[in-house]
Amino acid sequence: MTTGGRPGVSPVVSTVLMVAVVIVLAAAIGTSFLGFGDLLGGGARAAVETEVAPGTDDGSVTGVVLDIGSSDRVEITAETGGDDITDGTTTNSAIERTVTESGERLTVEEGPTGDTTIEFTGVAYTSRSESIVLEREITI
Repeated sequence: MTTGGRPGVSPVVSTVLMVAVVIVLAAAIGTSFLGFGDLLGGGARAAVETEVAPGTDDGSVTGVVLDIGSSDRVEITAETGGDDITDGTTTNSAIERTVTESGERLTVEEGPTGDTTIEFTGVAYTSRSESIVLEREITI
């Protein structure tokens, strides 16, 4: 019996509402405790750009990490199809540099073979994810 002459909420409706609230709470608590909520925040992010400087004999290309963003590190790779390139200390067909701060760079120059196509790739890493932040092919 209800007071005031108004009917109460049906037991079926109140049960359905309670079950819905419990499911929503369980999902929210489960994602935070199991760590799935961190994955929803986004992946590794960074801003990486290339700069081309033509030279009289050899040109050069620089990969610059403009902003490290949410990343722990960014790996920049300069790779050719077999032609040698150099960063001043290493001469190879693929040169890689791990960057941990904004403003760091990898500059490579072509070898004596003439026009060289260099594929620059930048991958940003966090402890939980990785993202490709640069893919560019440049001929110098």
